[in-house]
Amino acid sequence: MTAIIQGIEGDDLSFHIRLLGNDINRLPNDVWFYPLNDHYNIHSASWHDAQVEQINRARTVVFYDLVNTGDYEHSRFVKFVEEFEHPNKYYLTVNQSNIEIPDVKIIQWDFMWNRIKAYYTASIPEELHLHHYSYGNYKLFDLDFNSLRNKKFLSMTGREYGYRTHLYNFVKDYDGYISNRSLGITLENTEVMGAFNPVPNNFYLDSYFSFYVESNCQQQNLIHITEKTFEPLIKGHFILPVSNPGTIRRLRDLGFAFPKFIDYSFDEELDTVQRFELIKLEFKRLLDLDWHTLYKDNQDILIHNQRCIFSIPYDRRLLEIFNV
Repeated sequence: MTAIIQGIEGDDLSFHIRLLGNDINRLPNDVWFYPLNDHYNIHSASWHDAQVEQINRARTVVFYDLVNTGDYEHSRFVKFVEEFEHPNKYYLTVNQSNIEIPDVKIIQWDFMWNRIKAYYTASIPEELHLHHYSYGNYKLFDLDFNSLRNKKFLSMTGREYGYRTHLYNFVKDYDGYISNRSLGITLENTEVMGAFNPVPNNFYLDSYFSFYVESNCQQQNLIHITEKTFEPLIKGHFILPVSNPGTIRRLRDLGFAFPKFIDYSFDEELDTVQRFELIKLEFKRLLDLDWHTLYKDNQDILIHNQRCIFSIPYDRRLLEIFNV
């Protein structure tokens, strides 16, 4: 069931507030939430007008995007929030960004980290909407540093668009575990009903690193890290992400570790086209390395990254909404 309390869709936001020891019901009734994405397919033609009526009576409006699905959506959301008329506007964004919107107070919250940490370490209610189709599939396993693996890399493409198309067209000619859900090429062995379904662990156990495109990779004013990055890191993979500049730096700041044999200098390249070319060059260089030896020699990094699911705390900046 989809709940709408003060404009909050679903139970995801209220669930995460409870994880942090607070309760959405403690907010005053004159704070109204406006979801920027229609995650539950309930936004009819009259939905926006009904929301505006509520917002006009509210002291404060909090815009939020639990899952920012791409570069286009980010730009569209920012424009919408900027142009929306209200005297007291907040934007709760999952992006770690330096965006500035006139007369809007930005609250940054790493929802993606909180969500995946919860799925591995907390009791998740069956009715939780976002990604609940994957309930029970988030399972850790002991890393194997002795067995020779059949493939060097894993490259997953979900809904294909933008640089995901570029990556798939590049990587499909190499020998790895490769998926493209838009083309019906999947590894999950089950229908993927939601935005994401964890790939079976055997693919991580039979390859060494993940090569993929993050949901946003072209914006320079944000860093958007999703399960596409966190999953391989805690499943014993090294990563080669096509993502926003500063992503690796952000992950290091969170507490993850990275090997010296991968050249991550592309992480500071601001131009998307040039960054993608640098990543492709690094990918081809990595394929020539002795991965079995490198994997064993860097097992301390891989074990550390898996344990990060327990050692890195929840991002508590969400609780700033209680001060709006």
